[in-house]
Amino acid sequence: MNNLLKVNRAAQDDTHFVTLVRELSQSNEALTIKAAKLQAENHYLRRANRVRPHLRLVLRARAAADILVVLHLAGYRTGRNAAEAAGVSQDSWFAGRALLLAARLWDNGLTTTDSALIESRLSAAYQRAMADPSTVAFRIPMSRRPKSWLGK
Repeated sequence: MNNLLKVNRAAQDDTHFVTLVRELSQSNEALTIKAAKLQAENHYLRRANRVRPHLRLVLRARAAADILVVLHLAGYRTGRNAAEAAGVSQDSWFAGRALLLAARLWDNGLTTTDSALIESRLSAAYQRAMADPSTVAFRIPMSRRPKSWLGK
């Protein structure tokens, strides 16, 4: 490539110049195509990112609900303060409680100790929440609801 850039006055240099221009135009076309692909991918990722906070709420709710169930089955308290002492943040506690409410397992605490029933109801509620995250979000009090759900 460096040999092509050297400027000589011979007729041979014209062919080098033509070759250089051809290579540059081909690389320019390839870069244009790559830029268009990256713009399309960026658009897709931006649109996917608008939905992701809602799914993130459901994932956080499932993790917190699992922790609350384990605490309950182990004989520990599952209230806000007790769960916070066990390492569950209050926002996560509300999300987990909302998923347990959607699974009809919570009424001022977990209502059953049957682990098979808890697992079946919780997994069904989780599948519903993955399809429609509002099943969890609207069971969280307005003061604890994520900002993305406040206007709804």
